[in-house]
Amino acid sequence: MCNFFSCIALGDGTVWFTEDDSHETVIQRLHPKQEYIRLEYSGEKIEIDEKTIPEWFERLSSKIEQRVQQLYTLIQPARADYEKIRQAARADYLKITQAAWAEYLKIKQAARAGYEKIEQPAWADYVKIKQAARADYLNVLLKIDGYVASSVV
Repeated sequence: MCNFFSCIALGDGTVWFTEDDSHETVIQRLHPKQEYIRLEYSGEKIEIDEKTIPEWFERLSSKIEQRVQQLYTLIQPARADYEKIRQAARADYLKITQAAWAEYLKIKQAARAGYEKIEQPAWADYVKIKQAARADYLNVLLKIDGYVASSVV
């Protein structure tokens, strides 16, 4: 996930963003016809999320940085409110579901132990029967002209 606040700047100096802080969502929705650059801003400094920087960015960097900071200032209070509500709702969800999850894990562990108690002897019987059948099979093959036997039988 990108750092809040993610946006793209176009070669004309405009800055675009989405609610989910994803460069790729902006690009997918906007379908820019001109060159763009991915930017991230956390309230302290702007980070360029590109391997190369287009030459137009140097010329427009002051305008773009000012717009990114302006957008961040406009968005940040609503984002903080959203995060506060989301985190409280998540805490309520976990409080409600954790007891049920713990009970599920107990049942799951007990069921797994019961399965393994039955599975291990059953597997041992299977291996024993399979090995005997394979030995019989190989003995038949050894009597057939053209069979190339393994040196490890």
